[in-house]
Amino acid sequence: MNEKIHFHSLRHSFASLLAQKGISLYIIKELLGHEDLATTQIYSHLQQQSLIEAVKLL
Repeated sequence: MNEKIHFHSLRHSFASLLAQKGISLYIIKELLGHEDLATTQIYSHLQQQSLIEAVKLL
């Protein structure tokens, strides 16, 4: 494996995993030190399963 791991990749994974675990974007925003919530939203990607689970709650 010749791929390099960059700090940005680790930061992105950290934020994405927290979001997938249901941690509030406001908390993730603080952990990442973002000023604007819109910046944090870039890091959080919804998985297809998360969308399905959200609909099942209805």
